[in-house]
This record gives sequence, C-alpha cells and structure tokens, in this order.
Amino acid sequence: SLALAGTIIEGASLTFSVLTTILDALGSVSRKIDVGVYNE
Repeated sequence: SLALAGTIIEGASLTFSVLTTILDALGSVSRKIDVGVYNE
C-alpha cells in the first residue's frame, strides 16, 4: 500500500516535470511569435 502510494507520487512528479517542460517550450515559442509579429 505504501509502495503503491510512492509509485503514484513518483508518477505524478514525473508528469508534472514533463508538463512544466512542455509549458516552458510553448512559452518560448509564443514569445518568439510575439516578437516576430511586433517586428513586422
């Protein structure tokens, strides 16, 4: 039971780190788009 909880927590933290990475990537892309639009 405790091991299962640990596995769930590990999975959740891994998912969270992946989501954070994706959000960072999307944020940098949208900033590049904003700059590109602003420069035109």
